[in-house]
Amino acid sequence: MITKNEIKSLLHYQPETGLFTCISKRRGSKIGDIVGYLRKDGYLQINILGRSYASHRLAWLYMFGEFPKNDIDHIDGCKTNNRICNLRDVTRAQNHQNHRTAHKDNANGYLGVHFYKKKNKYGSRIFIGGKDIWLGYFDTPQTAHEAYLNAKRNLHEFSTI
Repeated sequence: MITKNEIKSLLHYQPETGLFTCISKRRGSKIGDIVGYLRKDGYLQINILGRSYASHRLAWLYMFGEFPKNDIDHIDGCKTNNRICNLRDVTRAQNHQNHRTAHKDNANGYLGVHFYKKKNKYGSRIFIGGKDIWLGYFDTPQTAHEAYLNAKRNLHEFSTI
C-alpha cells in the first residue's frame, strides 16, 4: 500500500477541486497533467507504482495520512466529485443509505419500488438496521417512490436526498 509521503512525492491533490496532478515525471504524463481515468462503474482510478487505487480513497490518504477505515461515501452521490468536503468515511450500511438511483436491473427505474404482478400494484419497502420495513402497495410507481423517499428522509440519517 502506498503511504501519504509516497503519494505526496508523486502527485498533488487539490481539495477544492478533487483533482490529482503530476508533480514528478510519470510514464504517459507530464508535470502538471491531471491524472486518473474513469472506471466502468463511474469512479475515478489512479495507477501508482504498479497498483490501482480509487481516487477518492487516495484523496482521503492525502488529507488524513491514512486510508479510510470503511467505505468512502460521496455525499452528493456524484462518483467523480472527489472534493474532500464531499467525502466521508462511513460503514457499508451507512453508504447504502445514500443511494440515489435504482439498480440497473430495476425495470421501473424508481429507487425502492417493485412491481407485484399478483396484485398488479407497485410496492415499496425500505431497509434500516437489517430490518425490512414494508411501506405498502401503490397504483403508480411514482406514488410508491414518493413513499420510499419520505421514509428514506426520516429513517436513513446518512441519506442526503
